[in-house]
Amino acid sequence: MRRATNWVYRNLFFLIAAVIGPTAIFFVPQVFNVWYSEPPPSDTFATGWFWLWWAFAAFLLVAAMFFAASVYLVPRAYTRRAKRKAARRVSLHGAGNVLVTLFDLACLVVDRAVTFPAAAIERVAGRAIRIAIGAVLCAVAAAWLLFGPAVDYGWPYSLAGAFYRNGAWWILVLGLWVLGCGLLLGRGEKLRDNPDRPVLVLVGRFLAWIALTYLAAELLWIGANVPPLSQVVTLRAYTLWMILHVWGVATVVAASLDFADAHIRLLPVRIVAFVAIVAVFLVSRPPANSDVFHIANAAGSPTPPDGLSQLEARLRGIPENEPVVFVAASGGGSRAAIFTSLVYEFLARRPLATGGGDAATSPPRTWADNIVAISSVSGGSLATAHFVERDAKASPLRPRTENAILEELIARFEKNLEQLAAQEPDATEDQATFAKARDRARELLASVKQSAASAGDASDATDAWVVRSSFVDDMGTNFMAPIVRGATTTNLPRGQALGRFWDDKFHWHASANVRGFAPPSGDMAPLVASSRPLVVFNACDVAKGSRIAIGFPPLPADVFALAAKETTRAAPFELAHRYAGETVGVTLSKAVRLSSNFPWAFHPTVVEPLEAQSGETRTLILDGGIADNTGIDTLFELVRGLSATSHPTGKRILRLLRRRQIVFLEIDSGSKPSPPTALSQAFAVVLEPIQALDNAAYTNADHAKQQYVHEVGEFLSLKRDFESDSLTPPQRDALRTVPANITPITVRCNHFSLEHPDRNSVMTAWALGPNDKANVLARFAFELGRLEDALASVERVGPDFLTAKNSLYKLFPEQAENLLVAEIESGQQFANSLTAKLAQADPKNLSAAEQQRIAEAIRPYQQTAEQVAAVANQVEASGKLESKLSPDELKLWSHTWQHTVQTKLPQAKPPPATNDAAAADVEWARALVGPNAAESPEETARAIEQLRIAGRKLESSRRTVERSNEGSKAWFDEQKTHRARSRYDARPRPDVRSGAQPP
Repeated sequence: MRRATNWVYRNLFFLIAAVIGPTAIFFVPQVFNVWYSEPPPSDTFATGWFWLWWAFAAFLLVAAMFFAASVYLVPRAYTRRAKRKAARRVSLHGAGNVLVTLFDLACLVVDRAVTFPAAAIERVAGRAIRIAIGAVLCAVAAAWLLFGPAVDYGWPYSLAGAFYRNGAWWILVLGLWVLGCGLLLGRGEKLRDNPDRPVLVLVGRFLAWIALTYLAAELLWIGANVPPLSQVVTLRAYTLWMILHVWGVATVVAASLDFADAHIRLLPVRIVAFVAIVAVFLVSRPPANSDVFHIANAAGSPTPPDGLSQLEARLRGIPENEPVVFVAASGGGSRAAIFTSLVYEFLARRPLATGGGDAATSPPRTWADNIVAISSVSGGSLATAHFVERDAKASPLRPRTENAILEELIARFEKNLEQLAAQEPDATEDQATFAKARDRARELLASVKQSAASAGDASDATDAWVVRSSFVDDMGTNFMAPIVRGATTTNLPRGQALGRFWDDKFHWHASANVRGFAPPSGDMAPLVASSRPLVVFNACDVAKGSRIAIGFPPLPADVFALAAKETTRAAPFELAHRYAGETVGVTLSKAVRLSSNFPWAFHPTVVEPLEAQSGETRTLILDGGIADNTGIDTLFELVRGLSATSHPTGKRILRLLRRRQIVFLEIDSGSKPSPPTALSQAFAVVLEPIQALDNAAYTNADHAKQQYVHEVGEFLSLKRDFESDSLTPPQRDALRTVPANITPITVRCNHFSLEHPDRNSVMTAWALGPNDKANVLARFAFELGRLEDALASVERVGPDFLTAKNSLYKLFPEQAENLLVAEIESGQQFANSLTAKLAQADPKNLSAAEQQRIAEAIRPYQQTAEQVAAVANQVEASGKLESKLSPDELKLWSHTWQHTVQTKLPQAKPPPATNDAAAADVEWARALVGPNAAESPEETARAIEQLRIAGRKLESSRRTVERSNEGSKAWFDEQKTHRARSRYDARPRPDVRSGAQPP
């Protein structure tokens, strides 16, 4: 008993580390999920799944044996007798006892590697040479650390700077070790003859082992990131190796501390080490500004785009008879990223019932084209950023998935789908609805299996995209690998490593909140930005517990003014305007990082003002799910703030939204309350209260979410523009019957059921195993039928909503006329804002792709200009309208505006049918004076001259338009006077209301 007690005391640290490592590997779900997967069935022998699974199992076995041998050998010498026994066992057993053979081979390899430094230093003759070599190594390492590339340097492969930095630190320690050997060993003296030999030998063995294991890990990282090796070597293998590496380092260091404590009598090594670890843990702070940088707008640079202007442009680009979509994407790590990507991909592939687009020149419009604003959190932010950065279009299909084995994914997809189909429906769903969703899921599975049987001949017209979409496949990447790489690299925060990995993998380097998503070359970003929906990434202020909104592009500083007046909670704020006089510029990858800054997994990100001012302190930022994991709260505050902001577009957007049919789509990928687990029951005193707090937080958040959706619906209701104290009883009755113009739709990944609390849910992690990925696909398959039915219902009631809106216009003629007049003014202001953007733009030397993007961006302005002229024909003549502009002048303004834009951006719209400039001018003249213009050359020439004069005056008044919203009115007044004095105006005007021509 005493012998056992003494042995435990001598190896105390080693035993603690040796137990903690396997416990984490087998019992922590996020770690266990990395390496474990069920073996394939025997009938898959001829598939790649079978052989890849067994290859990974063999790699796992070899890695486990190698690190077990390392833990056993590095802190202690491998005697010659033990080596002979190991060699004899290898020759005798061969393949008979695989485990013993592998362990003995690993011991021989490790021993050969770790004894090399001691043998090499003994061969160096002379203390001076040893000291010189050590000094040179230290100098080279120090120079590299000071002047070498950044720790997140990305050439020739992603995060290569981490290897350079760790390599420099290793060379520095090696140089110090060589210096120590040179100072402590005399000429010709061997390490084994020196009284300090045990410590020197131990350090040398540890350095050699670190070099061996880290080089192997780097080869795995290179193979997983450099094609075509990435088809064989995966990030999963790298993650597993590094997890074992961390456990091995901790165990070897613990054994080394036990060894040093036994051989250094003057110092209690283990006590000093324990105190040092605790002290470092207590005083460590994250580096300031490690994840956020500031961008100052240089003089003469284009004005950064603003969020509300982009929202208005996106909204005006959607036809009046089509619904607009708001999206709230919740958090949940890779589970949320995969599930959200599936929903986005479905929206990008489902055409609208109204059609839209010209089949001959452009594809039909889809539901994704009508997304106007997105609020996202954590994993939902990752999928949102990738989707919007790609112009919110459908992704190409891959014949073979890169982040999963296709055969395995489909097989596990089918297994999980049948498990869900065997469950009973929730209390909120009837049997018929559940059966319909189940049948649609099985139909999707049949399509996926048929696509797999066709040897990769997938078609966009089938449901094969569920497993073959490059977007969905990218979201299934093992993002734990860059996190582990950051954790094992000095001066590289885990979040910074993950963000840089996203930059390199998804090519996000050029995207930032003050520049827009992937702006084209030159200075066209303010124009092109309007072709994408407004995106708000959500984070949390640690000090106040309030929402931090990171708009792409930034929202106005006062958009949350109403929330700021409430004293019961801290108001949300836009990060770009956090500090007065400064603009906080955030790249796309860092915005996603801030939104997914999960506590304990990442350091709180610190943002500080460039120039400290009184009362301004640094801001600590964590995951947005801490404040609200749905993202709905930000959409609520945004809609509510449209009426409070001083931004000129706020009230215009409100008027537009209240006349539109709105879909409020919630992508719910968050975790749900779960029953007590075996671990929580074993540690009930600590874990059960935490679980109760977590479940209560979910319940409160669910109630708040329902209230937010209800209030948004009330605020954007069509009847808000017609409510008045002077309404007649019939008018009040008519308002009560107005249908709601907002339809909330929820798509859930994890379902919470009081009747079935033990249903298996997908875990939250930044790396999901094959079965968890297939489980997410199965859950989406069940939601697909429900989502299709909900969207079809919205499309069915669309004509009814338009009929109700037109009926209100007839029943409330005065309010309707005021709204139309206001729309004319706001439409002109919006269209005229394009001239301000064109004044800063240089459209020269644009590629064909950039020209196409500019054409898409200019479409809302073009449609608005045409709608303004069309509205003039709908409104009967009244003093109110005539006091501003006549319909003739609106027509002239519309055509003049279009001509000016075409002159500035000839590639923004198709050129005229003829290249003859005179003939093109005749077409413009016909639009002004009627189809008989060509019969009168004199009148045609006058109309052309009038058109050119109007264009020059519009160009000269551009600066006035920028300074004041009334600038356009002043120009039109001047234009009216000029027209009255011209000989052309003496000719009778055509009646644009009736279409009659003058005699």
